[in-house]
Amino acid sequence: MMMSQAVRCLPSLPAEEDVETGFARRREIILSLILLLIMSVGGLQRWRDFRAATEYGAYAFEKWDGEAVRWVGRYFSTKIPATGDFLGIPIYVNPANIDPEKGLEFRLSVDGVEIDRRCFFHPGWQPLTYHLPGIEGREIVIKTRVARTFNPLALGQGNDARDLGVAMKTITFSSSPPSHPEPWVFSGGGFRRVRSALSG
Repeated sequence: MMMSQAVRCLPSLPAEEDVETGFARRREIILSLILLLIMSVGGLQRWRDFRAATEYGAYAFEKWDGEAVRWVGRYFSTKIPATGDFLGIPIYVNPANIDPEKGLEFRLSVDGVEIDRRCFFHPGWQPLTYHLPGIEGREIVIKTRVARTFNPLALGQGNDARDLGVAMKTITFSSSPPSHPEPWVFSGGGFRRVRSALSG
């Protein structure tokens, strides 16, 4: 009677072509990981540069009746030294950007605190002024946002292909209240909350 003999099965050696293919795949994976790492580092640096930028979301200044005016997009941000506690931001609302039922929502924040949100239903200049105690002598970040933009070229209103939010004159500061219009300030708890957030 013959005894069965256990045979240890060894894996077959891969063909030479399979070995080369495996090495090639590993090289591709390693190179892809290196490229991804480089892109990630570059993207992170670009994000840091974006965060550190003093301004974004604005087009170049133009001359309107001899006065410097520029359009801003849906989102606008600028870092600027406050030389007074009274902030002035004159903006122009174009009729093409006003919804007949909802108007044009405009938001304004200073150092991450929303200080104004309103809807404009009529076109024209809006001389917005604000009294923000404690900002004088500080570098602050002003941000604006509008609910929508309009494109003059798409509307058949000329060759301007930019997406426009509102037009804005130079931002101003003053240590004393302007004679006109009267500064808009928060009332009650809202004003105290903003004041503590900006002055704390």
